[in-house]
Amino acid sequence: MDNNINCFLSHIKKYKAPTTYKRKCHMITMFSCYCMNHKKSLEDIQKHDIEVYLLSHPHWCHETRYMYWHVIKELYDFLHVPDNPAASIQFRKHPRKTIKLPPQPVIEHAVENTGGSTSIFDLRNRLMVELSYGSGLRRIELTRLDIEDIDFYEKTVYVRGKGKKNRRVPITQKTIQTASDYLKQRGDYQGPLLINHKTGR
Repeated sequence: MDNNINCFLSHIKKYKAPTTYKRKCHMITMFSCYCMNHKKSLEDIQKHDIEVYLLSHPHWCHETRYMYWHVIKELYDFLHVPDNPAASIQFRKHPRKTIKLPPQPVIEHAVENTGGSTSIFDLRNRLMVELSYGSGLRRIELTRLDIEDIDFYEKTVYVRGKGKKNRRVPITQKTIQTASDYLKQRGDYQGPLLINHKTGR
């Protein structure tokens, strides 16, 4: 791989979240392979080459092409290329897709039917659903939670978000009760909040 690309990847690894770094690394590696297959160095690439590359994958959606274009532009910005070949490529603005949530009765039914017993794992499953719907936590945020992150007095939970964007999120009284019942069953007061059958995170 081109040494300039290696430098760029080393640079973004320092301040990007692991998942973001992995995604950008994959996209830049694909672009690098395209350049090599066409016997062109990064310095040889022109605006037209990038446009052809972005259109060479018919299965890519608009958002995917935009992400690839953005990381290519970011690469050339990092290299301080005077005439960034990606800079003048324009994308039409697509309306942001809204998330379609199930109706409230369906959500409530799902919560009420998440395990009928008071076993550790039924309570864990209920807690996961309540944190997801009641406080809007993402899957990765759920897995990162520790017992110490829950403030039972203030009714909040400390969430470690994407890109180190951490925040305090309110939780419902129902979630507080479920968490309390769950931890009493476990008998733990520190460590991962949501555990698997091997007591790991």
